[in-house]
Amino acid sequence: MAAGLARVKEEEESLRARTQFEQFFTPQLYSALQANPTLLEGRDETVTVLFCDIRAFSRISERLGNRQHDPVDQCTFHALSQCVLDEQGVLVDYIGDELMAMWGAPVAQPDHALRACRAALAMLRVLPALNERWQTRSRRAFASASV
Repeated sequence: MAAGLARVKEEEESLRARTQFEQFFTPQLYSALQANPTLLEGRDETVTVLFCDIRAFSRISERLGNRQHDPVDQCTFHALSQCVLDEQGVLVDYIGDELMAMWGAPVAQPDHALRACRAALAMLRVLPALNERWQTRSRRAFASASV
């Protein structure tokens, strides 16, 4: 019985870790990291980093209040994060109203700069839908030039 409970606990921990990793990495990158954990060790690489900051987002959030801006944050960052993941990028961090993503590591991507540019263009394409959804709540649209 103890062995069975230990196995269940191990499977739960594995699933929890996989869920956390897949929030920031694509499933393919997660598999590569499982196969080769040394990919996360420090080394010199040429990478492309994308910073996405939504202009006036703090003012919009203040106007919406805590209860309403959480869904705005979630919807907005989910849509922008998906643009990164669709181009096999790594979500490095969320810093306030900023998203930071990277291409070219931990797995080499010879076309990392192109992937980052495609992700940025995809972000610009999703802004009209985000604006339509949230403009009525905040009475202000997200500025497309700020992504």
